[in-house]
Amino acid sequence: MTADSNTTARAQPSVPRRFSTLRAAAIISFGLIVSACGGASSGDGHGAGHEAMDTAPVDALGEAGEASEADREVNVETLDELTFEPALIEVEAGETVTFVVENTGRLPHEFVLGGAAYQDAHESEMSGDAGDMRHSGNSVEVDPGETAELTWTFAESGETLFGCHVPGHYDGGMVGALEVGT
Repeated sequence: MTADSNTTARAQPSVPRRFSTLRAAAIISFGLIVSACGGASSGDGHGAGHEAMDTAPVDALGEAGEASEADREVNVETLDELTFEPALIEVEAGETVTFVVENTGRLPHEFVLGGAAYQDAHESEMSGDAGDMRHSGNSVEVDPGETAELTWTFAESGETLFGCHVPGHYDGGMVGALEVGT
């Protein structure tokens, strides 16, 4: 009976050790897979890892700005009818604008600022199996009932776009125009 007790006592610790080893191997494997797949987040809900977006120019007539330096706010509403309200926004060259993007619907939306080439590249990336994209401070995701802000400094006059690239939204017409005057 003593021999059986010792055998049982020795066998029990090996089960948890094997379990711990398997669990550690699974955690390490998961970490390697996430790293290989570009699991790092860019802070706006999209992950890194899309080379196509590295070369597509944002072409939004400026660059990301600081909310504390904004000249004004522009309220933008994302609608489940796949539209923005307003659909046309006018700003001035040299102006820093904070876009306050409110999602009053039941669907997730995003507000992506950029020219036609950038919008097309973004749409292509989002509709493919690749997943997420990189951004240069030119987009926000807005969940239902939420509000997000994007601040942009418009350095030059011209025209650019803003769009939503949740699958099916941009193709469904969820795009607006932004005119930058002199």
